[in-house]
Amino acid sequence: MDKHNFLFLPGYTIPEVKDHLKVINKHFPERYLKFLLEQGINIGIDTRGRVPFHQVQHISIIDRQADKFGLGLCFEDNKGYEEILELSHNEFFKEEGLYGNLFSKKEGDGKGVNYDYLIFKDDPDVLLPHVFFKKNNDRLYGSLGKNKEELSPPEEPYQFTAGFGKKQNYKKSNGMGVIKINGHTIGENIRFLRKSRYQGQFKEEYEENIYKEGTEQLMLKLSYSFTPHGKLDFNSLFDLYDKTELIIKYGIPGEGPAIENILEIDDFQNGDYGIELPRYHLISGTLYAKQKKEYSNNEIISCAGNDIKININSGKAYNYKLNQEDGEELYNQADRIIIGDKPIGSGINLHRETEEGIIEYRDDDQVKYEFSIKKDKLLIDLQNHPHIKEIYREELSKNIRDSKILDAILIENFKNGDYGLHLPYEHMGENFTLLVGSKAREEIEINQPHDYYIYSQKSYCNNEDCKLKKLCQERGKNSLGSEACFCKQYIFNELGYKAINGKGDLYIDGLRLGEMNIEKLTYIGGLISGYTFKKGLYELECRFEQKLNNDDKVDELLISYKGGIRGKNTGEWNHILIKGFQNGDYNINLPEVVVSYLPGSNYIG
Repeated sequence: MDKHNFLFLPGYTIPEVKDHLKVINKHFPERYLKFLLEQGINIGIDTRGRVPFHQVQHISIIDRQADKFGLGLCFEDNKGYEEILELSHNEFFKEEGLYGNLFSKKEGDGKGVNYDYLIFKDDPDVLLPHVFFKKNNDRLYGSLGKNKEELSPPEEPYQFTAGFGKKQNYKKSNGMGVIKINGHTIGENIRFLRKSRYQGQFKEEYEENIYKEGTEQLMLKLSYSFTPHGKLDFNSLFDLYDKTELIIKYGIPGEGPAIENILEIDDFQNGDYGIELPRYHLISGTLYAKQKKEYSNNEIISCAGNDIKININSGKAYNYKLNQEDGEELYNQADRIIIGDKPIGSGINLHRETEEGIIEYRDDDQVKYEFSIKKDKLLIDLQNHPHIKEIYREELSKNIRDSKILDAILIENFKNGDYGLHLPYEHMGENFTLLVGSKAREEIEINQPHDYYIYSQKSYCNNEDCKLKKLCQERGKNSLGSEACFCKQYIFNELGYKAINGKGDLYIDGLRLGEMNIEKLTYIGGLISGYTFKKGLYELECRFEQKLNNDDKVDELLISYKGGIRGKNTGEWNHILIKGFQNGDYNINLPEVVVSYLPGSNYIG
């Protein structure tokens, strides 16, 4: 007989088992009895020949099984044992009175636990361990195909507890809010693993380990499997997929048996529920950078002079937010990004502008660029780059199904021109200069505001300090002709939009728009006003159209202009579009627009 496995005669009914335990409790110290219960006490007539008997276990068997299955929590601390035993496959313990209390002085000792041991039924298979847990299989829905501006988050997080056997379809979910599993918010520290290729379809795999704060104790292990269906654009910002699904499995230990709880999110877009899959190398631009440093060599990025070269198939994602010094994020900078043996960004041309305000570009190497003006983010899709395609071809020839290629780059805080990437802007076939106003950016500190000089013709430009002069020379060979000034087809999304210390003005052909006399504006119609600037024989005709958003507030300003010799100003209109405009930006002051509503004849007061 095992010294920790006691056999008692003759009783083996439930009341007699409980009586035996009370007798033991009188003769053994509490600490030792708990130890015996943790080993399991067998009570019956005989264990030979598979004769039925009872086994008594300390309640902590639930904790040990949760830990064995990798469920990521101690139920004694996070979930009452009552909730475990109320699950349908465990409720027989309560229904048949297969639990009891030996150590607590009072029933329900203030913690809601009124028992500290469990009795397993008299069953020939009692030696087979009872499984207290079953896998969850829940479903949420993401924001793909929805207008995020119209969505609202739930009042509470979506809460899931591993091993509770729940199956729920949250049909009203929409990607808003956060997800908590076993009390832990997920999606904040995900690591890229691989891409798998099967029948022409990619699947991306990631993992996340959540540790007890301040320790190396693993509390929860999650795996993420993301599948984009239909159009495969590696677009983590915008809605370009036909359908997506993200499958999250949790409660998976490193070894041994597992209960793979499943949470499926249909129509998932990156960022839904705070889940950021590192589907790209994340680097920073200079828009908000107060501290800039050169990159240093690591396993993902290597320096080549003032340029950086990204190791696309290192199997790891670069994240500038994890590159810190004394707790401060470092905004590392370089002149260019090299893929293969040459920098990207040669011959960038506008491809299209979406209704969501995303401007798409292509370059000579068929690299795709998607710029969000609202978010100041530039997503670079490299999958059609010759160097990347060559790597894929090599993997296919070797029948490699699991690829470590991470062929996308996201630049946050992107200011046009960062990393040598200059984005032109043509709207509806016309030349536009795109500027950004101060609306929604009023709290941003502007360290170095500067003036903006825009010219209707390159021959008018006498600004030797024009940072785009070299680009003008390069672009002179394109279809716009040698007289095309690159300034008038460019995006300026910098922060120097407020006139501070004499800086931040907008000049057209050398004439400062801030000198406009509002009393001499000419009303043209609607929200359009006209003004003519004169200097010597030169005359600049301007039209200012204030555009309203859905809330009937001025949100954009369209400036149309043409210049020439007085009386002979017959040139074509050029355009400047200022997004996020409010009166006073660039020292431009226009009549305030106030929209009022009056009741019609059907109004009943």
